[in-house]
Amino acid sequence: MVEYGNYKETLTTKMPLTCELKLSFRPLDLMNKWQRCGLTADFISQFETIGQSHIRTKNVLSTAVNELLENAVKFSCDKTQHAHIHITSHETKIRIEVTNHSDKQDADTLKKFLTVFFSKDFDVNTFFIKQVEKGGNVGYGEGSQLGFYTLSHNYQSQLSARITKTESPEIYKITIAIELEKESAYDHKN
Repeated sequence: MVEYGNYKETLTTKMPLTCELKLSFRPLDLMNKWQRCGLTADFISQFETIGQSHIRTKNVLSTAVNELLENAVKFSCDKTQHAHIHITSHETKIRIEVTNHSDKQDADTLKKFLTVFFSKDFDVNTFFIKQVEKGGNVGYGEGSQLGFYTLSHNYQSQLSARITKTESPEIYKITIAIELEKESAYDHKN
């Protein structure tokens, strides 16, 4: 098992959870109906913030879930296996974990990228410019990784990852986690 970022199982605070939601999907099903990724992201966003007027939190949460779910679908090696989403939240933070199974090639590519992404010398602005300049010249398995850039740079979130070997030597369990700050409960009055 290898971890990147500050991976932890639960939210950092000692405050009680206000919500927890777990969903499982078959990636093939979502691949055939790509719009389900967006609908799922919107559902989770609405579910997590119901009764609140946290517009920014709803939008950021929807974007984050959609990005993580689409990546899990794209990089799942066995479309009959499940992709899992686990969301926990309390008054000020939301944690999203998305887990899928990938082949060795995709896991190795992700490990290589995450090693650079989480290095102390990583410059997000230089990375962004290089990836945009590559444009359509990104090869198979490389991906643009701009989703990671967007989630970490635009939303000041805490990203982390865990990659674990499974019983099959060519299959890896990939979990990408993100923690987001909610808007202050005092920013908006209902």
